[in-house]
Amino acid sequence: MISHAVTKGLNPDVPMRDSGVEWLGEVPEHWIVSRIKNVVTEIVDGPHFSPKYQDDGYMFISARNIKVERWSLEDAKYISENDFIEFSKRVRPMKGDVLLTKGGTTGVARVVDFDFPFQVWVHVAVLKIIASKVNPYFLAFALNGTACYEQSQLYTRGATNNDLGLSRIANIYFVSPPINEQNELVSWIEGKCETLDELIYKCLKSIELMQERRTALISAAVTGKIDVRHWQAPESLPRIEDVAT
Repeated sequence: MISHAVTKGLNPDVPMRDSGVEWLGEVPEHWIVSRIKNVVTEIVDGPHFSPKYQDDGYMFISARNIKVERWSLEDAKYISENDFIEFSKRVRPMKGDVLLTKGGTTGVARVVDFDFPFQVWVHVAVLKIIASKVNPYFLAFALNGTACYEQSQLYTRGATNNDLGLSRIANIYFVSPPINEQNELVSWIEGKCETLDELIYKCLKSIELMQERRTALISAAVTGKIDVRHWQAPESLPRIEDVAT
Protein backbone atom coordinates (compact mmCIF):
# COMPACT_ATOMS: atom_id res chain seq x y z
CA MET A 1 0.00 0.00 0.00
CA ILE A 2 2.76 2.41 0.99
CA SER A 3 4.95 1.46 -1.97
CA HIS A 4 2.08 2.13 -4.40
CA ALA A 5 1.21 5.45 -2.76
CA VAL A 6 4.77 6.84 -2.91
CA THR A 7 5.38 5.80 -6.54
CA LYS A 8 1.94 6.03 -8.18
CA GLY A 9 -0.05 8.41 -6.00
CA LEU A 10 -3.74 8.16 -5.12
CA ASN A 11 -5.39 9.34 -8.34
CA PRO A 12 -5.85 6.37 -10.70
CA ASP A 13 -6.68 8.74 -13.59
CA VAL A 14 -3.54 10.88 -13.41
CA PRO A 15 -1.41 10.80 -16.61
CA MET A 16 1.62 8.53 -16.21
CA ARG A 17 5.07 8.43 -17.82
CA ASP A 18 8.04 6.10 -17.82
CA SER A 19 10.40 7.18 -15.04
CA GLY A 20 13.45 5.81 -16.82
CA VAL A 21 14.43 4.06 -13.56
CA GLU A 22 14.04 0.30 -13.39
CA TRP A 23 12.85 0.22 -9.79
CA LEU A 24 10.23 2.98 -10.18
CA GLY A 25 8.53 2.04 -13.45
CA GLU A 26 5.73 4.38 -14.50
CA VAL A 27 5.13 7.41 -12.29
CA PRO A 28 2.70 10.35 -12.38
CA GLU A 29 3.62 12.73 -15.15
CA HIS A 30 4.04 15.77 -12.90
CA TRP A 31 6.21 13.99 -10.28
CA ILE A 32 9.99 14.47 -10.35
CA VAL A 33 12.41 11.56 -10.40
CA SER A 34 15.09 12.51 -7.90
CA ARG A 35 17.90 11.12 -5.77
CA ILE A 36 18.31 11.35 -2.03
CA LYS A 37 21.26 13.72 -2.42
CA ASN A 38 18.98 16.27 -4.11
CA VAL A 39 16.69 16.70 -1.08
CA VAL A 40 19.18 16.70 1.81
CA THR A 41 21.92 19.00 3.02
CA GLU A 42 23.93 16.24 4.69
CA ILE A 43 24.17 12.47 4.98
CA VAL A 44 26.39 11.59 7.94
CA ASP A 45 26.83 8.44 10.00
CA GLY A 46 27.91 8.03 13.61
CA PRO A 47 31.36 7.23 15.05
CA HIS A 48 33.18 4.26 13.50
CA PHE A 49 33.95 2.61 16.83
CA SER A 50 32.08 1.42 19.90
CA PRO A 51 32.26 3.92 22.76
CA LYS A 52 32.27 2.99 26.42
CA TYR A 53 28.67 2.37 27.46
CA GLN A 54 27.13 3.26 30.81
CA ASP A 55 23.84 2.73 32.66
CA ASP A 56 22.46 6.18 31.86
CA GLY A 57 23.36 9.39 30.05
CA TYR A 58 22.72 10.12 26.39
CA MET A 59 20.93 7.48 24.32
CA PHE A 60 23.12 5.87 21.66
CA ILE A 61 20.93 4.47 18.89
CA SER A 62 22.04 1.60 16.68
CA ALA A 63 20.42 -0.07 13.66
CA ARG A 64 18.65 -2.65 15.83
CA ASN A 65 16.72 0.16 17.56
CA ILE A 66 15.12 1.33 14.30
CA LYS A 67 12.13 -0.59 12.91
CA VAL A 68 9.85 0.30 10.01
CA GLU A 69 6.76 0.54 12.19
CA ARG A 70 8.22 1.66 15.53
CA TRP A 71 11.21 2.52 17.65
CA SER A 72 12.75 -0.35 19.61
CA LEU A 73 14.59 1.54 22.33
CA GLU A 74 14.23 -0.95 25.19
CA ASP A 75 17.80 -2.19 24.75
CA ALA A 76 19.36 1.08 23.56
CA LYS A 77 22.83 1.86 24.92
CA TYR A 78 23.89 5.04 26.73
CA ILE A 79 27.05 7.14 26.51
CA SER A 80 28.65 9.85 28.60
CA GLU A 81 28.21 13.59 28.13
CA ASN A 82 31.82 13.90 26.98
CA ASP A 83 31.28 11.30 24.24
CA PHE A 84 28.01 12.95 23.25
CA ILE A 85 29.73 16.32 22.85
CA GLU A 86 32.59 14.77 20.88
CA PHE A 87 30.29 12.81 18.55
CA SER A 88 28.11 15.88 18.03
CA LYS A 89 31.05 17.55 16.30
CA ARG A 90 30.49 15.06 13.47
CA VAL A 91 26.69 15.10 13.40
CA ARG A 92 23.89 16.17 15.76
CA PRO A 93 20.69 14.19 15.10
CA MET A 94 17.57 16.24 15.74
CA LYS A 95 13.79 16.04 15.53
CA GLY A 96 12.73 16.01 11.87
CA ASP A 97 15.85 14.21 10.62
CA VAL A 98 15.47 10.88 8.86
CA LEU A 99 17.54 7.98 10.20
CA LEU A 100 18.46 5.17 7.79
CA THR A 101 20.09 1.91 8.83
CA LYS A 102 23.26 1.30 6.83
CA GLY A 103 24.87 -1.65 8.62
CA GLY A 104 23.57 -5.02 9.74
CA THR A 105 19.94 -4.64 8.69
CA THR A 106 20.18 -2.02 5.97
CA GLY A 107 17.62 0.24 4.32
CA VAL A 108 15.20 0.81 7.23
CA ALA A 109 14.16 4.45 7.66
CA ARG A 110 12.43 6.34 10.44
CA VAL A 111 11.81 10.02 11.18
CA VAL A 112 13.09 11.36 14.49
CA ASP A 113 9.87 12.37 16.24
CA PHE A 114 11.17 12.97 19.77
CA ASP A 115 12.95 15.94 21.33
CA PHE A 116 15.54 14.48 23.69
CA PRO A 117 19.21 14.62 22.62
CA PHE A 118 20.81 11.38 21.42
CA GLN A 119 23.57 10.06 19.22
CA VAL A 120 23.90 7.29 16.63
CA TRP A 121 26.44 4.59 15.82
CA VAL A 122 28.21 4.06 12.52
CA HIS A 123 25.43 1.73 11.30
CA VAL A 124 22.94 4.61 11.24
CA ALA A 125 22.96 7.45 8.70
CA VAL A 126 21.44 10.82 9.61
CA LEU A 127 19.70 12.52 6.68
CA LYS A 128 19.36 16.28 7.13
CA ILE A 129 16.43 17.03 4.83
CA ILE A 130 15.57 20.22 2.94
CA ALA A 131 12.07 20.95 4.25
CA SER A 132 11.08 22.96 1.17
CA LYS A 133 11.74 19.95 -1.05
CA VAL A 134 10.58 16.94 0.91
CA ASN A 135 8.37 16.02 3.84
CA PRO A 136 10.59 13.85 6.10
CA TYR A 137 7.76 11.38 6.66
CA PHE A 138 7.21 11.06 2.92
CA LEU A 139 10.92 10.41 2.44
CA ALA A 140 10.90 7.74 5.16
CA PHE A 141 7.85 6.08 3.59
CA ALA A 142 9.60 6.16 0.20
CA LEU A 143 12.82 4.69 1.61
CA ASN A 144 10.86 1.87 3.27
CA GLY A 145 8.91 1.24 0.06
CA THR A 146 9.82 -1.55 -2.32
CA ALA A 147 11.60 0.59 -4.92
CA CYS A 148 14.06 2.27 -2.55
CA TYR A 149 14.50 -0.77 -0.33
CA GLU A 150 15.51 -2.91 -3.33
CA GLN A 151 18.10 -0.30 -4.25
CA SER A 152 19.50 -0.21 -0.73
CA GLN A 153 19.86 -4.00 -0.75
CA LEU A 154 21.57 -3.94 -4.14
CA TYR A 155 23.96 -1.23 -2.96
CA THR A 156 24.83 -3.00 0.30
CA ARG A 157 28.40 -4.21 0.08
CA GLY A 158 30.69 -6.33 2.26
CA ALA A 159 31.37 -10.05 2.52
CA THR A 160 31.13 -10.35 6.31
CA ASN A 161 29.92 -6.93 7.48
CA ASN A 162 27.36 -5.61 5.03
CA ASP A 163 27.35 -1.85 4.81
CA LEU A 164 25.31 0.62 2.79
CA GLY A 165 27.80 3.40 2.12
CA LEU A 166 26.87 7.06 2.40
CA SER A 167 27.58 7.75 -1.29
CA ARG A 168 25.30 4.89 -2.29
CA ILE A 169 22.54 6.23 -0.02
CA ALA A 170 22.92 9.59 -1.76
CA ASN A 171 22.29 7.98 -5.15
CA ILE A 172 19.11 6.07 -4.26
CA TYR A 173 16.33 7.07 -6.65
CA PHE A 174 12.85 7.98 -5.49
CA VAL A 175 10.00 9.93 -7.03
CA SER A 176 9.03 13.28 -5.57
CA PRO A 177 5.56 14.86 -5.86
CA PRO A 178 4.98 18.56 -5.14
CA ILE A 179 5.34 19.25 -1.42
CA ASN A 180 1.61 19.82 -0.88
CA GLU A 181 0.88 16.43 -2.46
CA GLN A 182 3.53 14.85 -0.28
CA ASN A 183 1.75 16.21 2.79
CA GLU A 184 -1.57 14.79 1.58
CA LEU A 185 0.01 11.39 0.91
CA VAL A 186 1.58 11.32 4.37
CA SER A 187 -1.80 12.03 6.01
CA TRP A 188 -3.49 9.35 3.88
CA ILE A 189 -0.81 6.72 4.60
CA GLU A 190 -0.82 7.44 8.33
CA GLY A 191 -4.61 7.08 8.42
CA LYS A 192 -4.49 3.76 6.56
CA CYS A 193 -1.66 2.49 8.75
CA GLU A 194 -3.61 3.38 11.89
CA THR A 195 -6.54 1.29 10.65
CA LEU A 196 -4.28 -1.62 9.70
CA ASP A 197 -2.41 -1.44 13.01
CA GLU A 198 -5.74 -1.68 14.85
CA LEU A 199 -6.71 -4.74 12.80
CA ILE A 200 -3.30 -6.33 13.45
CA TYR A 201 -3.74 -5.70 17.19
CA LYS A 202 -7.17 -7.34 17.18
CA CYS A 203 -5.81 -10.34 15.27
CA LEU A 204 -2.91 -10.75 17.69
CA LYS A 205 -5.27 -10.56 20.67
CA SER A 206 -7.52 -13.19 19.05
CA ILE A 207 -4.53 -15.47 18.48
CA GLU A 208 -3.47 -14.98 22.10
CA LEU A 209 -6.98 -15.85 23.33
CA MET A 210 -7.17 -18.95 21.12
CA GLN A 211 -3.77 -20.11 22.38
CA GLU A 212 -5.00 -19.73 25.97
CA ARG A 213 -8.13 -21.73 25.15
CA ARG A 214 -6.02 -24.38 23.42
CA THR A 215 -3.77 -24.70 26.48
CA ALA A 216 -6.79 -24.90 28.81
CA LEU A 217 -8.43 -27.55 26.61
CA ILE A 218 -5.28 -29.70 26.52
CA SER A 219 -4.84 -29.33 30.28
CA ALA A 220 -8.46 -30.36 30.91
CA ALA A 221 -8.16 -33.36 28.59
CA VAL A 222 -4.91 -34.75 30.04
CA THR A 223 -6.04 -34.32 33.65
CA GLY A 224 -9.34 -36.13 33.11
CA LYS A 225 -11.58 -33.11 33.58
CA ILE A 226 -13.36 -33.84 30.31
CA ASP A 227 -14.33 -37.25 28.94
CA VAL A 228 -12.77 -37.78 25.50
CA ARG A 229 -13.34 -41.55 25.23
CA HIS A 230 -16.18 -41.22 22.74
CA TRP A 231 -14.83 -38.18 20.85
CA GLN A 232 -14.81 -38.38 17.05
CA ALA A 233 -13.14 -36.01 14.62
CA PRO A 234 -15.61 -33.73 12.78
CA GLU A 235 -16.14 -34.31 9.07
CA SER A 236 -15.08 -30.73 8.25
CA LEU A 237 -13.15 -27.97 9.98
CA PRO A 238 -15.10 -25.05 11.47
CA ARG A 239 -15.29 -21.79 9.54
CA ILE A 240 -12.87 -19.09 10.62
CA GLU A 241 -15.70 -16.69 11.44
CA ASP A 242 -17.22 -19.27 13.77
CA VAL A 243 -13.87 -19.73 15.55
CA ALA A 244 -13.47 -15.96 15.89
CA THR A 245 -16.95 -15.68 17.38
